[in-house]
Amino acid sequence: MAEQLAPDAREFTANGNTYRLNELLTLRRHQEFQKLQVYLMAGTDYRLWHAQIGKAYMCLNQRESKIVDAGIILDNLLTAIPQQLDGAGRNLHAELCALFFNRDGEDASQYNEELMHAKVADWEAAGIPAPFFARRAYDLVLSYLAACTPGTPATNTAAG
Repeated sequence: MAEQLAPDAREFTANGNTYRLNELLTLRRHQEFQKLQVYLMAGTDYRLWHAQIGKAYMCLNQRESKIVDAGIILDNLLTAIPQQLDGAGRNLHAELCALFFNRDGEDASQYNEELMHAKVADWEAAGIPAPFFARRAYDLVLSYLAACTPGTPATNTAAG
């Protein structure tokens, strides 16, 4: 039977490898994060879409309009569906988590696609339930974006 992980687990072992959460990404991993978060957004329910459209609307209707910010939000929404279709058959939640959960001795400053797939293979072999990665991916996206947004209190202060 697969190990049941707490939804907020910061460390776990899978297929003989120990994984630890690192909440900060380097620029290279951030590039991959940006791609994966758009893929994931397309697979979310209408409430997130509604919230994003509302956010864009607010950007346009502030005293000092933030047209560029609204454009970025709307562009992400418009490109999300085709990108989600391109990502069909991939385990996007686990791939995003692989950016943040590192093996002991892994160079977290680098992005290596083969290593990311090997991590996902470890997690599959260990039988870790998919809902762990789904919940964790959305939590990581929200907390990471909050930490990267000016004027938002950073929730990620330690490199786990």
